[in-house]
Amino acid sequence: MVKTNPSSVRRVAVYGLAGLQFFFQVTPAFAGVFQADEQSVAQTAMEAGRVLQGSNSGDAARQLLTSQASGQAADAVTQWLNQFGTAKTQLSVDSDFSLKGSSLDVLLPFYNTPKNVLFTQLGMRDNDGRFTTNAGLGHRYFTDNGWMLGYNVFYDVDWRNTNRRYGIGVEAWRDYLKLSANGYKRLSDWRQSPTVTDYDERPADGWDIRAEGWLPAYPQLGGKLVYEQYYGNEVALFGESERQKNPHAITAGVTWTPFPLLTAGVDYRRGKNGADDTRLNLGLTYRIGEPLAHQLDSSRVGAQRSLAANRLELVNRNNDVVLEYRKQTLITLQLPPDVYGAELTTVTLTPQVNAKYGLSRIELDDAELRQAGGKVISNNGQQITLQLPAWSSDRQSITLSGRARDTRGNLSDIARTRILVSPAVQQQLAVSTDKTTATADGADSVRYTLTVTGSDGKPVSGQAVRWEHNGGTLNGENTTNADGVATATLTSQTAGIIRVTATTRNQTAKAADVTFVAAMQGELLADRTQALADGQEAVSYTLTLKTTDGKPLSGKNVTFTTTAGQLSRTQGTTDQNGQLSVQLTSIRAGQAVVNASVDGTTISAAPVTFENHLDSAIVVNKTSAVADGQDSIILTAVIRDAAGNPVAGQAVTWHTDNGQFTQQDAVTNAAGAAFATLTSTQAGNAQVSLSLNGTTTTVSAPRVSFTQQLYLTLQAGRSTAVADGNDAITYTLNVRDAAGQPVKDKAVQWSTDLGTLSAQQGTTSAQGEATVTLASTQAGQAVVNATVDGKQISAQSVTFTRTVRGVITVEKERVYPGARQTVTLTLTDAAGNPVSGERVDWHVDSGNLWQTQGTTDAQGRATTTWESTTPGTATITADAYGQQYTAPVITVMPALTVSSVTGIDATGADGKNFGKRVPDNTWPGAKFRIDTENAAGTVTWSASSAAVSINGNVVTVKSNPAGVTLTGTDTDGQTVTLSMGSNWFAQSATKWEWLSGDYNGTAIYSCRQLGAQVASSGALQGIISEWGELETYDGWTNLKNNWLYSSTTVVSGNGVKSTIAYYFPGGREGQLSGIRGYYACR
Repeated sequence: MVKTNPSSVRRVAVYGLAGLQFFFQVTPAFAGVFQADEQSVAQTAMEAGRVLQGSNSGDAARQLLTSQASGQAADAVTQWLNQFGTAKTQLSVDSDFSLKGSSLDVLLPFYNTPKNVLFTQLGMRDNDGRFTTNAGLGHRYFTDNGWMLGYNVFYDVDWRNTNRRYGIGVEAWRDYLKLSANGYKRLSDWRQSPTVTDYDERPADGWDIRAEGWLPAYPQLGGKLVYEQYYGNEVALFGESERQKNPHAITAGVTWTPFPLLTAGVDYRRGKNGADDTRLNLGLTYRIGEPLAHQLDSSRVGAQRSLAANRLELVNRNNDVVLEYRKQTLITLQLPPDVYGAELTTVTLTPQVNAKYGLSRIELDDAELRQAGGKVISNNGQQITLQLPAWSSDRQSITLSGRARDTRGNLSDIARTRILVSPAVQQQLAVSTDKTTATADGADSVRYTLTVTGSDGKPVSGQAVRWEHNGGTLNGENTTNADGVATATLTSQTAGIIRVTATTRNQTAKAADVTFVAAMQGELLADRTQALADGQEAVSYTLTLKTTDGKPLSGKNVTFTTTAGQLSRTQGTTDQNGQLSVQLTSIRAGQAVVNASVDGTTISAAPVTFENHLDSAIVVNKTSAVADGQDSIILTAVIRDAAGNPVAGQAVTWHTDNGQFTQQDAVTNAAGAAFATLTSTQAGNAQVSLSLNGTTTTVSAPRVSFTQQLYLTLQAGRSTAVADGNDAITYTLNVRDAAGQPVKDKAVQWSTDLGTLSAQQGTTSAQGEATVTLASTQAGQAVVNATVDGKQISAQSVTFTRTVRGVITVEKERVYPGARQTVTLTLTDAAGNPVSGERVDWHVDSGNLWQTQGTTDAQGRATTTWESTTPGTATITADAYGQQYTAPVITVMPALTVSSVTGIDATGADGKNFGKRVPDNTWPGAKFRIDTENAAGTVTWSASSAAVSINGNVVTVKSNPAGVTLTGTDTDGQTVTLSMGSNWFAQSATKWEWLSGDYNGTAIYSCRQLGAQVASSGALQGIISEWGELETYDGWTNLKNNWLYSSTTVVSGNGVKSTIAYYFPGGREGQLSGIRGYYACR
């Protein structure tokens, strides 16, 4: 170990700090942002001196040095980058001078106006040994109501393992509040993890929502809330050691900003299954163009919370790439699908194991085997030996499962095998097939024969047989015959290997596997039917082989044969398209047939003919002429023999499929040439050929054509029509040739840019004419086109006009004042289609319209609201599309009102008329009738309390009706209400008692029992005045020729007290004393 000299460490630390301070002051890049004075240098030196005086001065000095350097460097980098935008740096330098935990982010605007900011944000960071870079683009828009709305897109790369993802985010900020949402989507897939052994890793998909805010009253204090959600089976949201399925986390944090440059905070994050962590944060933010003194001024923190101060703030997102992990497949186990064996015997099976770290053991689940009476004899990982149990008819099979474990404890997926136990051999089973290969065409069959013999070798008849197969269609016999034989037939329409077994008495015999090959369809085609017998001109044949479902058959061996001539090959193999080609030539004239043999099947092509060779050619002086019967094409044929010498006197015959020969030679001249002149009056192509007499040789000339000059006219029958789908315009096309003659049988293609044509194609008549009609349900201009032989002509445009119909509907035609209802105008055209976008002006002669103008919607409707005011009639009209539409007349009925209220006396006759109100003074048994006017049908009355009863329109008071509401409702639902008075007489003149004294039998005592008092003179005057002849009503009839006494007393001059009383009829007032009589309780 190298020992450190403490004095030398002190010197290096002090000199290093001093040099760092000097560097920041003299370097131009930092001179404007760092103004360290002598005091700061001295302060640094004093701190260094105190540290170096400690006992562990070497480590302390190194710690101080790295802390000072990283802090100064972070400040310097931040301020230098803020010359261009907004930057945040965090430099963490450990004792080994590593930058782990450091980060740098910068936002650079490249378009900055009061309303819009376009920016790029770049960042890099080193967390947990992973170096990550972030690059993004964004746009921020500042609204007039104080909000900033933005969006951004980022590309993130974790360079430790090149994990890539992209992110999309949105922002909504305002003063003291920031809202953000981000989504993250991976771009790279699984890669082997460099940090987690035997695991793959990839970016996890996810999203988060972030909110951050500050207190307006104390802007230095703020808080934030973040919700994160990621998806995957093992996502390291809380670190590699705490992986979770589809984890989420909620983060709550508090921040404190003592001055704009510095922010400190603490975050607490909690996720699924109690996972949590706490982070302490310290951030440095420098803003471009702002003096450092301002950024150290605590009074300016509030201004930094405004939206204007944060327009270039960094995007709020998770810049670290969250990873998803999956366990690698380290070990696999395969067991044979089936194991066969006789009861109580041993069988051995060989497992197939692939293990990265080597096999430790195979762990078997033999519970089912042991329950059946068997067991595992040995299991060494290479072979497994089993003791089979006794056979049982109740058990079809036994399942044995297991998992392989490697030397590091990793387990494979579960593998299973099926154990089939047969009884001890008592009979012999054998299954044979008549072939092991067949065609998968549903017809080619394989015959299976099961032979069952006993232990004595004799056939066993009548045995039930169960056939099983894994494909195709199997038809088999269910029992053995007298010879101990059962047969089955197998067909298939699908290629593949089919396995068949036969089971009887729980003994199973397996037949040999049968392979069904795809059924073949073949075709051998020649490219021509004739060729010259010159040994050079070849006929090319193509053989195509396919399965019945159209798939090419490649790799098929083919043998070619021919009845004449020479083949270019006799054998070959079909290519990936199922094709193979061969060529045939001949030096002898005659027919030849080529055959192809594939898998025993012969495919023959159509015969071709080889003719004797005469070399001839036809040339033309031009390839096109006018079809007028005058313009001609001259053809020249030269006949030569195989040696190239002209053949004179050779008889020739000219042929054409269009036109006439005005001159033609029948034999060749001395130069071996023959001439012909061709004209035509029919436009079209002409194929001229020459046959040599005495041979079957035919020579074709180059194809020539005769063109016809067509003249087209297209006329419309009229220029306007109604757009109702029925009113049609007829178009006539006239086709003439150059001579002005009509051209018949010409195909015509019709088209239009509006409306519907009666036909899309047509043919000219003998008069050279073709017609079509055009109708439309849509208004506008239409142009019809006709095309003949590629030549198009357009007719003059026509106009389809729209006919508009309108209907106004109302909800009710009979209403009352104050009613509101919706009025609807519906506009349609002649075809019944809605007419939208039309202005509508509403009018009414009575009542109020809430909307006087509107526009029809997509359904052709426009609505307004009408409110009735006074009785009478109202007519609503609407002006639209130059027309006026009238709604049904609405009748406004008079409102339901009370016409009179009349008291009813003891005889049922009418008493006092109270007008249109109910009486204020009532008593038990008081009756009155309510009459109404303007009622629709019968008026039904109801009371809000049982204090009154109602029979029809007659109201009887039963108890104190104060506050009771009477409501009348007619058949149209109109209502009218009356409120009962509060002057309640608890007892009318029904008792004759003493008016003085307070004991049972006196008026005072009786009224108290009713919760009332003896009515005063004023109260009696009120009821007499309101009801009139009071003695005529129920409860007051005792007053006829009697006095009604009150509680009011007067004192005369001689000191005698007397009571004010009323004498009936008439209610004349008098004064009595020391009396007994009728009274009322009030």
